[in-house]
Amino acid sequence: MASRETLSPEVVQVSLGALERLQACGAFLEREQHPIRAVRDWLATRVLPALLAARSPARGSPDGATGNGGSGGGSGGGGGQQRPRQDDEDQTQAEWLREEEQQRQIRQQQGWRRRGSLSLAPSESLPSSPSQQQQQQQQQQQQQQQQQQQLWPQEAEGEGDDGEERPQDPRLVELFELHLGSWDRFDVFEVARLSGGQPLEAVSLAALERLGLMDGLSIPRDKMRRYVRAIERMYRGGNPYHCATHAADVVQTVACMLLADGLTQRLTQLELLAAVLAAIVHDVDHRGVNNEFLIRTRDDLALTYNDLSVNESHHLATAFKVMRKPGHDILAHLSPDDFAFVRSLVVDIVKATDMQEHHRLASALKDDIHALGAGLDLWDAVARGHAVAQLMHCADISNAAKPARLSVEWAKRVTEEFWRQGDLEAALGLPVQPLLDRTRPNVPACQVAFLQLFVKPSFELLSHIAPTSCAAALRHFEANLTRWQALAKAGERGFGPDAADGAAEGAPAQQQEQQQEQGREQRRPAR
Repeated sequence: MASRETLSPEVVQVSLGALERLQACGAFLEREQHPIRAVRDWLATRVLPALLAARSPARGSPDGATGNGGSGGGSGGGGGQQRPRQDDEDQTQAEWLREEEQQRQIRQQQGWRRRGSLSLAPSESLPSSPSQQQQQQQQQQQQQQQQQQQLWPQEAEGEGDDGEERPQDPRLVELFELHLGSWDRFDVFEVARLSGGQPLEAVSLAALERLGLMDGLSIPRDKMRRYVRAIERMYRGGNPYHCATHAADVVQTVACMLLADGLTQRLTQLELLAAVLAAIVHDVDHRGVNNEFLIRTRDDLALTYNDLSVNESHHLATAFKVMRKPGHDILAHLSPDDFAFVRSLVVDIVKATDMQEHHRLASALKDDIHALGAGLDLWDAVARGHAVAQLMHCADISNAAKPARLSVEWAKRVTEEFWRQGDLEAALGLPVQPLLDRTRPNVPACQVAFLQLFVKPSFELLSHIAPTSCAAALRHFEANLTRWQALAKAGERGFGPDAADGAAEGAPAQQQEQQQEQGREQRRPAR
């Protein structure tokens, strides 16, 4: 860039004016989440054209400040050699400005505007008075509301939610009092029925209260209720397995293990909050298909997250985007360091639910146990994070280690969801894996393999940290494994003759979920 001595007075004056204007707008830009983009667009569309316009006459004058003038032939010749380079520079900058303006117009036509960003059109100017600032803020708030309607149209029924506590069925209150911390007696399908099809809200708030996190971390109850309701509405009730009832089941299982094994005394409140929050959001807006399907079909989510833990990354992004809605930021009261810690741990925990992470997580936790012992008293935050992630992983697959009547219902649900993906793959002309092919079912063999390869090793490893709850889980695991092995030995390829009786209690809850989803599906944005 040319020094001040080589610029004409006009250019200097315009430059200083631009700097003064930019400094005067500092307070306004500080309120923007993306001030750099605002400054760049403003410079590109308003300041730089003015600078170029002021500089051009100075270059063309005989005694301009560019060194082109003078009485000697050598001096004039030197100017003639430099001038084309300057003209080329002007042309390059002009082309850059035209390209920037074209891109800005395209973004404006497409309605593209980053949340909280300021993208100034040529007709716009930065506000220079309080009234203009207020008007600009109102316009931005309206634009943000329009964005929220586009991002969360399925939540129209929840607009204006004041976060007030809803009356609960007395039987539901009693169920939580007696069985919230029980591995054997808690029935999430009964909770779904008694809560009017809103099991995630009911279980999550009960768990947070039982763990003392609402008061311990001064979380506003109305804000937490509002947030969990928004998340629950984003679970797709049309999914047989990855639905709000599954999320509620995982939340209760996490709370049960934390309570039964005294982990509330060995983990910090921020770690406990991260564990429950991760359980609440860990499958939000799940499409009912696995990561491999999203990658093979080149889905937008796979492209967005570069084929890495695609579903899990989407669940996390969705969960934290909802927090940006007015009245939904349940972590707003935390310090920046505490927020960063909770967010980082929630990300690690949810990423651990990707089955591709099973062996990596197990290896890390084994190293921690070998180096630090079975207790958590001497563990640092990183090692405790591994323990909480393993606890969440076990809770996510715990339906295979629950009482038979619940385990069979969950087996039916996950198998049906697998088969639906297989149907979709067949319709798309993709190879269908045996596990996903409903025309060649072999449910008992699949259950036996999953129990032996994943469920048993996971709970045996966690038993070093949560022995009480893992003992109950492994007891039901053995009973369920024996049942599936017997069916496989008998040549059964379905769920067995007693499956209908064992799963009967789950049917009303699934019907309720599907009815609620039908009312939201039409408002869901196309992806």
